Amino acid sequence: MMRSLWSGVSGLQAHQIAMDVEGNNISNVNTVGYKYNRANFADMLSQTPRVATAPQGALGGQNGMQIGLGTGINSTTRIFSQGTLQSTDKNTDMAIQGNGFFIVSPDGGKTRLYTRNGDFLRDKVGNFVNNSGYIVQGWSRDDETGEIDSTAPIRDIVIKEGLTMPARATTFLKVKGNLDSGNDIGNQSSPVYALDQFHLAYDENGNDRVYQVDPVTGAVITAPIPGTQPPQNAPVYEPGEEHVENDVNQNKFYTNAKNQQVITDRGVNMGVIFDEQGNGVSLRDGQGLWISYANAETKPMTIGSADPNTMGQLQQASTLDINLNGTRIRSVAGEVTHISDVARLINEKQSETGVQAVVSAGNQLTLINYNNSNTTAKTKNIHLQVNTNGTQGLNPAGSNSVQGITGQNIITAYQYTYSSSPIATTYQYDDSIARRFTTTEDLRAAMMEDAQKWTNYNHETYTDTNAFVASQAASAAGTTEATKNLNDGVVFTVTKDGRYQLENPKSGTDDRTINLSITGLTKEGDGANQAISENQRLKNMLSPLSGSLSPGQAIRTSGKMMMASHGSTVEIYDSLGSKHEISLQWRKVGMTTDGGTEWSLLIQVPEPAEINFSGVGPKNAVTGSMRFNADGSLASFYPAGITFTANNGSLPGQNIQLDFGMGTDFNGMTSFDKDSTTQSTSQDGYDGGILKDLKVDENGVIIGAFSNGNSYGLAQVAMATFTNNEGLEAQGDNVFKETANSGQAVIGTAGTGDRGKIAAAKLEASNVDLSRSLTELIVIQRGFQANSKTITTSDEMLNTLLQLKN
Repeated sequence: MMRSLWSGVSGLQAHQIAMDVEGNNISNVNTVGYKYNRANFADMLSQTPRVATAPQGALGGQNGMQIGLGTGINSTTRIFSQGTLQSTDKNTDMAIQGNGFFIVSPDGGKTRLYTRNGDFLRDKVGNFVNNSGYIVQGWSRDDETGEIDSTAPIRDIVIKEGLTMPARATTFLKVKGNLDSGNDIGNQSSPVYALDQFHLAYDENGNDRVYQVDPVTGAVITAPIPGTQPPQNAPVYEPGEEHVENDVNQNKFYTNAKNQQVITDRGVNMGVIFDEQGNGVSLRDGQGLWISYANAETKPMTIGSADPNTMGQLQQASTLDINLNGTRIRSVAGEVTHISDVARLINEKQSETGVQAVVSAGNQLTLINYNNSNTTAKTKNIHLQVNTNGTQGLNPAGSNSVQGITGQNIITAYQYTYSSSPIATTYQYDDSIARRFTTTEDLRAAMMEDAQKWTNYNHETYTDTNAFVASQAASAAGTTEATKNLNDGVVFTVTKDGRYQLENPKSGTDDRTINLSITGLTKEGDGANQAISENQRLKNMLSPLSGSLSPGQAIRTSGKMMMASHGSTVEIYDSLGSKHEISLQWRKVGMTTDGGTEWSLLIQVPEPAEINFSGVGPKNAVTGSMRFNADGSLASFYPAGITFTANNGSLPGQNIQLDFGMGTDFNGMTSFDKDSTTQSTSQDGYDGGILKDLKVDENGVIIGAFSNGNSYGLAQVAMATFTNNEGLEAQGDNVFKETANSGQAVIGTAGTGDRGKIAAAKLEASNVDLSRSLTELIVIQRGFQANSKTITTSDEMLNTLLQLKN
């Protein structure tokens, strides 16, 4: 009877403990990171009045008899299920998604405690702590290497107040973009480079000459150029004014109104130039122009009678038989009786020869070719051959040939043809030999040479080049004034806005009117050579130069010649954190042999900064180039880097590597047929900054955001896992300590091993389920009530027993 009383008492006690456990769970329903407990019931040792016996003989086995003595709580189990993650507005809040614990210490790391509560903050001195003041353990950034070593021992995480980030000088610069390789670039262009009037020299000092002159006589000094093998008696250039315009490694600059350095006196491949509307001229080899500097005109030839009554009348009916510019002009026998008949026959073939016959003074015949129409060689200049059996132009006895017509060779127009590969031009008094040009300088120099020295302004007949050269030499010496054919004053240049400019100044010596005529150039194909078509855009570009220009009249200019161009500005930093701008300017200057494109590159920085230490050219600018493959990928570029000195007290000689991408990955500069653009730029420099904010990534790295817009990892929170989480011992303040049954802590970073990831700006809610807990309360309450009934029932039975004595 007494046993039932004690069983009921044990049941009351056990259920009271279970009530305490569940009450604690409910009280922690809002405790961050709390894991609920469960009370584990176990029965007590039973009294055994009779033990079980095995079967013996005919007697079967009997079970033992045991009487239970009650129940008790032998343990509690903490359930480490995942709690709900709740977003907060605090960047340093952390929640663990998955297994693991944060590590905190109340004594500088000597004692380690473990928690799921990630409600962390910085104290006054920068300690990263929980709300109990325990310092979070982990790894801090090494100031020397700038790295966080998560293999090192953990220690207190301290992020000092007022932490600063020192400035970092730029060491590399990466640019990604596209340079338009197409033939339609719109307004993404810049004028071709300016060219002065001097070939293989540049008027550096602006005194309108590049040769040294005798200070007394003013004559050009005719000593050899130092360090070269020039023709005998070549003039001496003024110091520093030798310059090969087509050599991209010889740079000349001028400073524009924006205080920028601009390349000047450099030739540009005319195969890649554009008109002002952005349309590519697209010259191919052999295409070009006919340019005439004066009308090709013969001296008047006397044909027929000078008598006023019979003016121009031939003595007898005659036959005209001539070759004019390769076209045979032949009359019927006896057809020609007057000078007008000769003029008529010649003019009937004008469309084939380009030559017009003009009669003056009644019996004077002049042949004129204005060189302003047609595009073929047989319609330019005057090449007249008289087909007679006697002396040229004379009518021997018994002959019926026209008297007075003589052979003529008047050249004032020359053909200029493009060559993608540079070919040296030789000058001859021969219009069948083209002047070859590749660059704007080649064409400029050729036009100026021909206008000055190789145009037959005097209409004299020369049998060949040697005769013309001899005449020019005599003219220069002043011995044959009557045959003087020089025009030394004429000047061709290229202006800063990309126009060919013609000047014909009046000097009083060798002044001649220039009558410029520009037409296209075509050639018929044959078995060995392809036909050459007219390049209309090139002709239209230079046509504004056409017309008559007397000495001293206003200058005349062509249309604009443009280059495909693109520019970009990138900011870099010096060792003090001062910001500087680097300007990158690209210009399309040619084609590669495999069909790709070539671009010049001009890199410059504002003064007083320097990037050019060669001693040649401006100190704040360097030039380079880029070559692209036919598929638009970057084949090569230079320079690979620059050396930058800000001249503001920062460290000089700052090396900056240039990265424009390489190869077929197309992860840098490309040259496709689409608009030029800079897609992205990046560099690794920055100015100094102070710590403004903290953020945490999923691996527990505490990232500092600084006032300069940069950020880096300051520390990393450590995480611990255990073999048996339920073996941890709660220490209050929502922390646990390691026990003999939990196993030792395995420490590492979040997201590695079986450790969970960290969710920033979130906290893990308690995993207490109120519906389960409240149901559990009802069950515990009923159990408690039932045990109390056991006691009261046993008491009534005892009372009945006591009443038997009475």
